[in-house]
Amino acid sequence: AALFVLISACGSVEKRDESKENANLKLLEENTESRDVAFNEGQEFLKKNEFEKAIESFKKSTVKDAEFYTAYALNALNRTEEAKKAFETCIEKGVQAVESLYNLALISYDAQDLDAAKTYAEKALSLDPKHVATLFFYGNLFFVAQNMEEALKYYKEAEKIDPKSSDIQNAIFFVYLQTEQFENAWKIRENVEFNFYNASRVEIELKGLNTKGPGAVAKLLLPQLLPDDIERLLI
Repeated sequence: AALFVLISACGSVEKRDESKENANLKLLEENTESRDVAFNEGQEFLKKNEFEKAIESFKKSTVKDAEFYTAYALNALNRTEEAKKAFETCIEKGVQAVESLYNLALISYDAQDLDAAKTYAEKALSLDPKHVATLFFYGNLFFVAQNMEEALKYYKEAEKIDPKSSDIQNAIFFVYLQTEQFENAWKIRENVEFNFYNASRVEIELKGLNTKGPGAVAKLLLPQLLPDDIERLLI
């Protein structure tokens, strides 16, 4: 069951990285402090995934948030240690502290340091209890630890803030399956358009389930797949 976390935001590297990138780019678009040319150039380079050029531009900028985006670009280039130091500097200076803590939590998770990931997430939530990405990430950590009660608690908190998120709904759905709350799972299945119906991801998800419990019910909850496909995936 712990494999499910690989589907979520802290999860499959592809999916989690996409989620992290979208969150940071959204923050970038919302930034209203872009007063200098260098910062504007850095923004454009970052949106194009031209991270080296973005770093050079941000280093020339006088905008405080340029330090955060420099750290983000360093991490995107897998210059992890430099990124960590840059995010830590942002926290010390009060520059996007919550976002920096969240990114440090993700870096720690990628390094398989779950204790550090949890600590960073807790610090982020202490500063902003409604930071939806961190709430979701924190819930995933509990899912990995098989603590479904706590996982559901934080998924539900995230849901209050972003009720239309398919990632959050998927996570709640899988908690209900794992805890055999099939009626609740079915309600989500009926009301939400899921986005994980491609064979490779479903294969990971179904193989993480106990076929005598939630996995058996998964056959009913995934009607888009042919019965033969489901039987193959459950072997």
